[in-house]
Amino acid sequence: MFFIFFVKTGFLYSQNRTIAGKILANFEIPEGMHICNATKDLYSISNADGEFEMEAEINDTLIITGVSIRVFKTVINEKSYLTGKIVANVERKVFNLNEIIVEGNRQDFFIENYYSKSIMKISPAEKKLNNAKKGINGIINTLNGSLKYRVKELEKETRNLLVEDIRGKYEEEYFNDLLEVPCEYINGFLNYCIDDMEVVDSFKRKRLNLFEFLLINKSKEYKKLISH
Repeated sequence: MFFIFFVKTGFLYSQNRTIAGKILANFEIPEGMHICNATKDLYSISNADGEFEMEAEINDTLIITGVSIRVFKTVINEKSYLTGKIVANVERKVFNLNEIIVEGNRQDFFIENYYSKSIMKISPAEKKLNNAKKGINGIINTLNGSLKYRVKELEKETRNLLVEDIRGKYEEEYFNDLLEVPCEYINGFLNYCIDDMEVVDSFKRKRLNLFEFLLINKSKEYKKLISH
């Protein structure tokens, strides 16, 4: 009987379940932050209340990143798994004086810096956003929250397009052999990298020597995150 209970309990803990997360940041609205289940290569984005959902099981590693926050990492423990809830208290990222200080809307800055016109003339999400801004619909969509949703949709699309663009120029062997990032972690690694505007800017300007140097440094940081 004990053996049966033990097997059932072990089976339960080995199953994925939806974890409801809450990001707390007392210095800004925690919207649009990026959550990665580094163990399973799954992704999510927080809403205006800092809430998100992520499929996970015990011992999965979650990594939360954003333009203005320090990297937050946590491992799903038994309590988080059983309650299906997790709270992340994130800290403001401290910039050096020689780094660019950006004021204004963080999502607008993200989209402006991430969107690569070389990928396509206009994307489906950008077209929907432009249409949502026009005329009387623009006023209505601003009031009912649809415009904010379109901005988030475009932000997510631009990240995916940029990751695809980078992967299109670098073979898997580059990440595996030189950077020592396993295949299953490449997308998570690149999503971690593109939170750094210097990485994005160097890639967009085709300053590949600088870009590859930055990737080497980022790979060292990322491997530390997923190894603990």
